[in-house]
Amino acid sequence: DDYVHRAALLGLPDDPSFRRPFHDLFAFVHGGPETVRAMRDAGHLPWWTSDDLDAALWRPVTGLTHWIDHQLFPDVPWLMHLHSLAWFGLLACAVTACYRRLLPGAAWTAGLAALLYVIDDARGVPVVWLANRNALVGMGIGLAALLAYVRWRQGEFRHGAWMAPLLLLLAVLGNEGAVSIGGYMLAFALFLDRGPLGRRLAALGPCVAVGIAWLVAYRLQGYGTHGSALYLDPVGEPLRFLREAPGRMALLIWGQFALPAADLAAILSPPYAGWFRKAAAVFVVVPVVLFAPLIRRDPAARFFALGGLLALVPVSAMVPSDRLLTYAGFGGMGLVAMFLASLRREAGAAPAPRARRLVAAVLVVVHLVIAPINLLMAASTFRLVGTVLEQAMSSFPSDASI
Repeated sequence: DDYVHRAALLGLPDDPSFRRPFHDLFAFVHGGPETVRAMRDAGHLPWWTSDDLDAALWRPVTGLTHWIDHQLFPDVPWLMHLHSLAWFGLLACAVTACYRRLLPGAAWTAGLAALLYVIDDARGVPVVWLANRNALVGMGIGLAALLAYVRWRQGEFRHGAWMAPLLLLLAVLGNEGAVSIGGYMLAFALFLDRGPLGRRLAALGPCVAVGIAWLVAYRLQGYGTHGSALYLDPVGEPLRFLREAPGRMALLIWGQFALPAADLAAILSPPYAGWFRKAAAVFVVVPVVLFAPLIRRDPAARFFALGGLLALVPVSAMVPSDRLLTYAGFGGMGLVAMFLASLRREAGAAPAPRARRLVAAVLVVVHLVIAPINLLMAASTFRLVGTVLEQAMSSFPSDASI
């Protein structure tokens, strides 16, 4: 994807299929059968590609960030990576501010939740892969929208009434997965907002209107996916999505709370992948049982649980991968931090049951020891992908005859 983006933004090669503006940077295959045939004939798609293939995502805000890279420093990749790290820094600040706002009076818990989120290895690929910057952009701006909405509803920031919908629009134009922020807003309205339920739900109106307007514009412009094994279109293929989404969500829940990564299901040979999927389906029971007492007694836990679960729905349109946990991880790490904090408080009164202490120890090892190590390894692991591509390219003719 990085090479395709570079070719599009620099106008290389001189090929119509690569000429696209920054706001169409993620429209990889867009235009129907004629476009597919032209790209296939030019060698940009394999000969077996279906004429029905369509893979066009509308991410103009993120596209603008890549356009800026190639305008200011087109041949300095490390500055492009520094740009991505800046978005990661914005995301870290937004995550911390949201946890502090949603967990008032529990600074230790909020700090732990922010730490768990930022050092989670699921952040690795979005930070390292330039073309996956869209997840950082969508989530960073999306959490700013959530924070503005919460502060407005708490009577501290009247401008949040218009800033929240505006920021939400920018977020979904950065990455369509930012519709998940709407799920967190709904969870806030149900469990943490105050006042009559009808009034709380009505307050969501402007944000809902933005979401509907974005979706209508998305479809009218022909954006979406079809004919791909990598993407499902929830709107265009609802039955197929409903059939496959539960299994994908189970794998993502596995990737959120346990090891190894959900990506393993796409790497293993079919028999072993089948066993892994079954194990993930059974594993779903673990967080349900583990966090159930916390969810029953604490509205903040109910917020994180519902918001995180709803955040899994949009990303289930893709082949499961831990890199898709940018949105659900906000709710997941909030629950983990609250669980560990509850044991810390109980330790001052009476020892927690051995089973709970054992689970807590496993969570600490997985998320505070192994996860940051894997996060640091993401750069070297992803570099292997580049090495494979470079080896393949070096095998092609590069003289004038090509």
